[in-house]
Amino acid sequence: KIFDLIDARLPTIHESLNRLDIERRVLQRKIDDLACKLADVPIEPKRRFEVEIRVQALTALKGRLCLRYQMKEAGWTPLYDARLDSEPREGAPFVDLVRRARIYQNTGEEWREVKLSLSTTRPSGRTSAPDLAPAILDIMPEAPPVPRRGVLRQCAPKEKQENGLSGTMAAESAGAPAPLFGEVAREQEAQAEQIGFQARFNVPGRVTLSGKGEEKKVRLGGQKLSPRLEVRATPILDQTAYLYAAVRLEGELPLLPGEVALYRDNIYVGNGHLPLVNVGERHELGFGVDDRVSVKRLEKNREKGRHGLIKSENADEYEFEISVVNHHKQVMPIRILDRVPVSNHEKLKVERLRDMSEPTHENVDDKRGVLAWAFDLGAGETHKITLHYRITWPKGEQIG
Repeated sequence: KIFDLIDARLPTIHESLNRLDIERRVLQRKIDDLACKLADVPIEPKRRFEVEIRVQALTALKGRLCLRYQMKEAGWTPLYDARLDSEPREGAPFVDLVRRARIYQNTGEEWREVKLSLSTTRPSGRTSAPDLAPAILDIMPEAPPVPRRGVLRQCAPKEKQENGLSGTMAAESAGAPAPLFGEVAREQEAQAEQIGFQARFNVPGRVTLSGKGEEKKVRLGGQKLSPRLEVRATPILDQTAYLYAAVRLEGELPLLPGEVALYRDNIYVGNGHLPLVNVGERHELGFGVDDRVSVKRLEKNREKGRHGLIKSENADEYEFEISVVNHHKQVMPIRILDRVPVSNHEKLKVERLRDMSEPTHENVDDKRGVLAWAFDLGAGETHKITLHYRITWPKGEQIG
């Protein structure tokens, strides 16, 4: 009878278990969905400030109270647009440099329709130079020898990864073509003030910012600069010509370090970085590949052997030819960079041969052996540079 009872109840029990398992899985999916939605909900700051003001007056009065305080969770960073017009319809080429600001605040307070003023002072930074401690050298005692416990294998170094620049500025500040009808819309600019050692920008209109880390971009101003254009190439590393524009900063305000979006003839070419540039200083901006200038570097000769009548020496001779062709319709200033090996030992000699082209500049940017050839190249013209040198060192020695 017991076995008959079990056989009769088992199907019902299995059916109940399956139904409960299905309900459990449905509830688990709902829990997972709610957890995902909860993760996206910003956490409201629990910090609150309270100001208590006590006023004693003999008679009733009316007044206005202005409270000023400082928060670390708000600030701004400089941004720039640099637009090069290399072939304007009238006049010479120019660079339209636009100053912008990325404003952010994560104070937990909501700023609604506020008047905003941006300052170049940094109250949260240092107020004085750091103290420099002395550097003391001493002879270290000789370490005892380490007993060998097998052969160690040296691991190969990991390859470095290069991170590309973000393209967010390009999407947000890309220029649009001029409208067919009517006037071009102009962005409002901030009023700039130079006050002692700081600059202050008064943003026009009213600004609304939530206190949850929202960012907003505003235009601070702009100016047109006269550039000196130059095509530059380093064919030993990259046989591509790049267009550069050297500009001198004018006005009263310096350029603070920040990201710059680069445009050439209304086409976005990439992002760069501007360092601190003071008024009157020159800075070079790269505006991408110049396909109208072709550069080639060819190895014409390489000889390895010995020379010398009495004392035999090792000698390696190298000869390269660099050709530059200008496909522009006007004269272009060209600057080619290359290098010649530099000896660090008196027995190792590097000799430039007679037919080598004389460089315009040597040890460019204080780098030993780096050479530069600067010249103007007419439309449709070709210029060739010869790089020819010999390396000699004593027999039996190894170089590297």
